Amino acid sequence: MQKENIAKFLLACLLMFVSFNSQAFSAKEPQEGEDAKVNTEEEIEAYIDHHLQDSYYVNFFSDGETGAHYGFPLPVILWDNGLKVFSSGKFHHGEDIVEVDGQHYRLYHSHIYMTDAEGTITYDEDGFPANERPWDFSITKNVLTMMLVGLLMVILFSQLAKTYKNRAIPKKFGRVLEPLVLYVRDEIAKPNIGKNYRKYTSFLLTVFFFIWILNLLG
Repeated sequence: MQKENIAKFLLACLLMFVSFNSQAFSAKEPQEGEDAKVNTEEEIEAYIDHHLQDSYYVNFFSDGETGAHYGFPLPVILWDNGLKVFSSGKFHHGEDIVEVDGQHYRLYHSHIYMTDAEGTITYDEDGFPANERPWDFSITKNVLTMMLVGLLMVILFSQLAKTYKNRAIPKKFGRVLEPLVLYVRDEIAKPNIGKNYRKYTSFLLTVFFFIWILNLLG
């Protein structure tokens, strides 16, 4: 029962996370004399680009008028002549330079670069940043989402496995998962692997549900 409640809580958190990120964008009313279609297309394209980018900050929504962001920062974990750990909130969404043990870091276009105290970014002949980058092991928004999905899958399928031990027919949310499990087994594993399909079914189920849930979350 406790694991089931935890699974429901994680699922609710993921749905809230997706809901807030989906509602974060709202088209602005065009000013008089402006081309509404062009503005809308530009805003949609900018939103899609922003949505596809990874981030060191979980942003629920932003206030376009004040520029305020509502969410929470994620931990930055760097290896640069030693381990450097600090909150991504110190970057203030890329506006500030962070100094750790005498080394300065700047968040620029969703990447962390080593810079001087002024945060100078140099460019190569192709226009790409030429600054060195530390080894980055940070927990970004995408990493956090994958961790939550992985934890959710462990809890859900643990409950489903326990159900099969006690009864032939699953109950509650297990009834939703069972047709998908049978589909992967009968339509993917058996036809493509053959008689040894059981050895690889667990792996296929893990990959299938992991990608499927991530796609549902966008």
